[in-house]
Amino acid sequence: MFDPQLALSIYVRSGNTESVVQGFVESGQFDKIIPYVQSGKQVDFIKVLQGVIPINPEAGLGLAKLICCGPSKYATTESVA
Repeated sequence: MFDPQLALSIYVRSGNTESVVQGFVESGQFDKIIPYVQSGKQVDFIKVLQGVIPINPEAGLGLAKLICCGPSKYATTESVA
């Protein structure tokens, strides 16, 4: 049985930033993404989007809005489209 919270905990400890962000997205914890990234983590958001959209399009849309239209823009609309 897959435990997403356990997986997220392992990703955080291992420093796998893209997997951490993807875990936040898949579990609906969008509010944790920006503080995580602002703590000095480098994230390839386009790579994360490419992994999330086939699995959960609604979560992918939420992430796209967050990184393109949020207070801290991490990607351009053109790069996400």
